[in-house]
Amino acid sequence: MKKIIIALLVISLTSSALLGYGAAQVDVLDLRSKAMGGVRLTIPGNQYTIMNNPAGLALMKQRFFSFVQAKVVVSGDLFDLMNNKDKILAVSDTGVIDNATWNLLSRLKVSIAASPVYLGYVGGGFGLVLFNTLRAKITSNPDVPLPTWNIEANHDMVLMAGYAMPLLDFKFASIYAGINLKLIQRLQLNKSRMDILYMASIADADLSDFAMKRGLAIGSDIGFVAEFGRALKASLTITDFFGTKFNWVTIENMDNLASEITSLSFNEDTGDHDYIEPSVNLGASLTIRSLPFIPKILVKNIVLALDIRDFFDNDVNMFLKLYVGAEFTLLGFLKPRIGLYQGWITAGLGINLPIFEINFAYWGEELGDYPGQERLDNIALTVNFVI
Repeated sequence: MKKIIIALLVISLTSSALLGYGAAQVDVLDLRSKAMGGVRLTIPGNQYTIMNNPAGLALMKQRFFSFVQAKVVVSGDLFDLMNNKDKILAVSDTGVIDNATWNLLSRLKVSIAASPVYLGYVGGGFGLVLFNTLRAKITSNPDVPLPTWNIEANHDMVLMAGYAMPLLDFKFASIYAGINLKLIQRLQLNKSRMDILYMASIADADLSDFAMKRGLAIGSDIGFVAEFGRALKASLTITDFFGTKFNWVTIENMDNLASEITSLSFNEDTGDHDYIEPSVNLGASLTIRSLPFIPKILVKNIVLALDIRDFFDNDVNMFLKLYVGAEFTLLGFLKPRIGLYQGWITAGLGINLPIFEINFAYWGEELGDYPGQERLDNIALTVNFVI
């Protein structure tokens, strides 16, 4: 286990699911968005706007210089797993496992994520940022007669530049357009179908038992925002609009792990490819600046937003494409948030102070093919230092 943890730390300090044609999109873990039910297309105003919808760069009233970020996400059964770790580790010695621990392992879903790097400038129609996202997860396979488990760790290191400008100005609306360009280094470490004895002895596992691959890709997103007065916005984005291709190379020598991670060279064609497919997304938001009979110092800037993502993907249930959320400003610096993320409740709080921001979020994520099938609970905290 120590070797695995060291490898993940090296990945996170020096530089997510990736199998099949449809590789995962880049995710910066924007906790404002997560707490608001996952909406992000028409809520410009923070340092993540460059990725959420590059057209929003033209609407930002504030400039952000980000130089320190601390972020962690804990999901699923992690705390139960830690409480039972001694029983699990003892299996290889005793060969005995009680029913409660067996039931935990047979339904296990654990995920840990972090984003320790977010550096850059966003504002004034332009943005340039460097950030990373690391996620490690353990999931169970309902095999008969005995369950097995998979471990997968994915990491993105992303350099992104974006630009936005006014496009059209009508009497009733103004339309803005934006584009970003992103250089993505993606790493994947995994091992599948581990039995209970392997899981119990994982502390002694050699990293050579795990498959590790590295890929580099160039991608781009385009976005549009229509602003109707000061209150109503509508948006359209096409993420990875020409398809973002990863050509994988296997990392054979774990002794050279650090040099492999920091290498920014494109691989020769190995025949092992993944693509982040293009995705069309629609969004809308309504901002209510103040309420009658309630002083602005108490409540102001109520934002109601809705996203429909992967609009033309007919393989995904329509309700899993829907994200709805709201936030308001309380006492000038607190931002309570609530939403529905793929049918599950979300909530959170933002604390905006002159030098740093604190964001907390809880959201339920649907792992199944339809709403209500299999929920994964996520809890996350971010501290950003910005000027």
